[in-house]
This record gives sequence, C-alpha cells and structure tokens, in this order.
Amino acid sequence: MKHIMTLLAAAFLIAVSFSFQSCHKCTTCKYTYVVLGETKTYEYPEVCGDSEDINNLEELCATESALVNGDCACD
Repeated sequence: MKHIMTLLAAAFLIAVSFSFQSCHKCTTCKYTYVVLGETKTYEYPEVCGDSEDINNLEELCATESALVNGDCACD
C-alpha cells in the first residue's frame, strides 16, 4: 500500500508540473500589398510560442504592412 501511495503522489506531482507550463500555440501571418497594379504577398515563417511571441509577430506584420499600405492577416 505504501508503494501505491508513493506512485500516486509522484503521478500527481508530474501532472501538476505539466499543468503549469505556459500554453504554446502556432500562427502564421502574411500581408498583401499592391505594386504597379500587381498584388504581392509576403508570408512570415510560422511562429510557435506563448501569447507574447504570437502578439509580437502580429504587431510586426501590422507595422510592416502599414508601411506599404497593405493588409495583414494572421491565423
């Protein structure tokens, strides 16, 4: 019985440690703009990370697309 309780305690500690890891997700952003009547698209490489990493990519896309009067989209 003592071994079962030890294993249960260890399993509980492992489960708790995984639950406190920050949530990671992935996104891809791209922006489109027009040059001499032709629509161009720039796509950023996929970024995976926490919400700060995702927000940084979205802000970068929005800033760079604004410089060329384009539209940014992230998914």
